Amino acid sequence: MRPATSSFLDLLRIVAALLVFTNHNVQFWNLQICSVTNPLSHSAVVIFFVLSGYVIAYSTFARNQDARKFVIARLSRLYSVILPALLLTALLNPIGRSFDPAFYDYHSRGSELPRYVLAIFFLQNVGTLSASPPTNLPFWSLSYEFWYYALFGVAVFVRPRLWRWLAMFAIVLLITPNILLLLPCWLIGVAIYVYRERLALSPTQARWGFALSGAATLAIIAFLHQLPFPLGEQPLWFSAPFLSDWITAVAVGAMILTFDAAKFGAPPTRGAAAVRFGADHTFSLYLYHYPLLIFANAVLPLGKDPLRQLLASGGIFAVVLLLSTFTEARRDAWRKFFTWGFDLVARRFARA
Repeated sequence: MRPATSSFLDLLRIVAALLVFTNHNVQFWNLQICSVTNPLSHSAVVIFFVLSGYVIAYSTFARNQDARKFVIARLSRLYSVILPALLLTALLNPIGRSFDPAFYDYHSRGSELPRYVLAIFFLQNVGTLSASPPTNLPFWSLSYEFWYYALFGVAVFVRPRLWRWLAMFAIVLLITPNILLLLPCWLIGVAIYVYRERLALSPTQARWGFALSGAATLAIIAFLHQLPFPLGEQPLWFSAPFLSDWITAVAVGAMILTFDAAKFGAPPTRGAAAVRFGADHTFSLYLYHYPLLIFANAVLPLGKDPLRQLLASGGIFAVVLLLSTFTEARRDAWRKFFTWGFDLVARRFARA
């Protein structure tokens, strides 16, 4: 991958994570502003899906991953943050609830233990479920991501063909309708990586295309109404505006495709390193901030004081970076663990 493209993808990831973080803070500050930022936050998750498809295709094909490496890489990436996020949520909930039970009851949304169990196995949004862990709403998208990985892995690695199609059919049945509805967003990322070299544009044409697709992306995110249904409407929940999400994904995909074709020069080393550092903490920011935010609003006397709210948000951001240093940044340890587990299971099956 070109250094400029890699940095651009990292920058998109940072912007998307900050949009989600900002929107969730605004939910507790000003509901009128939140009505504007909430659709932007959902569009940020669509950006994550497109980026994910592109990066997974790159990691699989450019690095010649086999099934073993693919499974280990995906599980270590996910669980390096998912398990700590669930633990953080479970630790903060009883403490925060002791300060403000009504506040926590409002944000917990039902039975807690089943939601944790579903989240561990990425089942919180299969079918028409909407069962994210209590006080950690962003977990919804992880169920989508995991099953996209699973479908992609089966399509690429499972042989013979009959077993591949049977496995894919079983996954599709499980994730229909909600998760399946946003699969095109993820596949757009895969497609633009696989077919990127077929775009017959000169660098100058690609730069004009990047400018136009970038402007279109901003306009779509800012002004396109959620179609066909508003976000959160039952029974589709987060997939309710799937048509507008597909349009957003096409625009984002065009922006990435034309940026890569424009063949921009490599970014300054320090700037690229700073962007890489920020991108390395976006997954943690996405999954850690919401239980911390609810805890802070339940425990601290924030009220409607903007200064206190900003200080609390800054404190949450700092805590996320600290936690990320010992979780997401230690993916090598998780990779070793899943390598050991994968090989252990493989040996057991070989003996059977």
